[in-house]
Amino acid sequence: MKSLFVFTPSISSDFGQNYVHLGRELKLELKQLLAKDGILIYPTYPEPPPKHMSTIVKLPNISYTTAISTLGVPVTNCPLGLTKSGYPIGLQIVGSPFNDRLTIAVANELEKAFGGWVSPTNIVC
Repeated sequence: MKSLFVFTPSISSDFGQNYVHLGRELKLELKQLLAKDGILIYPTYPEPPPKHMSTIVKLPNISYTTAISTLGVPVTNCPLGLTKSGYPIGLQIVGSPFNDRLTIAVANELEKAFGGWVSPTNIVC
């Protein structure tokens, strides 16, 4: 069965094409930097997690995740525990293309060292 709707994004402006070109250059630079066995440890968010739907007033803060996500490289989020106020914190482990196994292995080791995921509340079943 043929699809009735096919989304094919096109960027016709020079402005848009410039950003596409910059994105490709950044992805190539990151790939060269990380090679086959490099990783980048990057914050998930620059402050404790905000309340639901409040990131809209702090859009620059989401650049920590969107910048890496748009590059199409493997990323594993690693929980590290809770802040003194009880908010979850973590890091992103970024790897070169098709190197998911390495990002997951590093995240597992960091999780062991820092305590990993901790429930912010008591769970009663």
